[in-house]
Amino acid sequence: MIRASIALAGSLLLASVLQAQEAPKDTATQSRTQTLVTDLTFHSNSYDPIRLFLVGGRIYHAQFTQPDIVLQMRSYEGKQLPMIVSVNLAPDASGRTDLEIRPRVDGEYEFRPTYVYDGNPIRFQLWLLPKPEDAEPRNAHTAVQGVEFGTELSVGGHGAYENGIYSFGGKGGSFSGCVTVRNLGGEQGRLWGCMLGVEFEKAGGDSAWTYLFLQPRIRILGGTSSVSGGAVLHLASGSASHGRASGKYGMGLYIGYQERRENGGGWTVTGSILALRVNASDAAASGAGSWAASIGIGRFFF
Repeated sequence: MIRASIALAGSLLLASVLQAQEAPKDTATQSRTQTLVTDLTFHSNSYDPIRLFLVGGRIYHAQFTQPDIVLQMRSYEGKQLPMIVSVNLAPDASGRTDLEIRPRVDGEYEFRPTYVYDGNPIRFQLWLLPKPEDAEPRNAHTAVQGVEFGTELSVGGHGAYENGIYSFGGKGGSFSGCVTVRNLGGEQGRLWGCMLGVEFEKAGGDSAWTYLFLQPRIRILGGTSSVSGGAVLHLASGSASHGRASGKYGMGLYIGYQERRENGGGWTVTGSILALRVNASDAAASGAGSWAASIGIGRFFF
């Protein structure tokens, strides 16, 4: 039963990781980086001036489909002309001219290209660039922003597993190491924790157990970085011994700190308290419950 639960949880977690890795990029978001103001094509001997209203304090990107175009401008209202900056710092292999236009004040301006090659049509496009505060915010979970994997080491203690009739092990300590995952994307971004780990549990005397375990955590409070807290599930499977069946399971609460670096990765510190239960290897006997507490330190790498 416990092994089946672990296999099912592992399959679901793996499917979530693959789904997050294969999610398509939001092309609509990418297209919102600038707004097209005008798109015109001039033909030979018909280079009439363009008349457009520009907003002061904004930045416009102008592009001509021929190289070495010089843009002449005139204000219909006698206002200060915009500043024009060439974006082509070196010869453009595509044969274009790219300019930045920075009007100081609102006004209506005339655009006229010069040094146009005779007999060739020329396309002129003008985009309004977004304000810095309107630009798409960088998701720290975006460079961080993809699924991240890491490792975590934990130490802790637990109470005695006794049901009033039989003891399945006294109180003692535990040590565990696991592979961790986070940044699954969407609502699944709330799910993180130990994807697969090994736990060594020691009780009084010579009693000891080794488990393979999963410990997914669901963030309920806090953001994707800094301090957060939520629920934690523990599913473990090991060899049956000392009257115990092979499984151990339980749930509880965690509180932790996650560091998120600009280029991905970061340290984590997590404290957990769990209500756990073990079953008796004898199907006719009752199992026993106990508590466990642990603190872990880990790091996400990629």
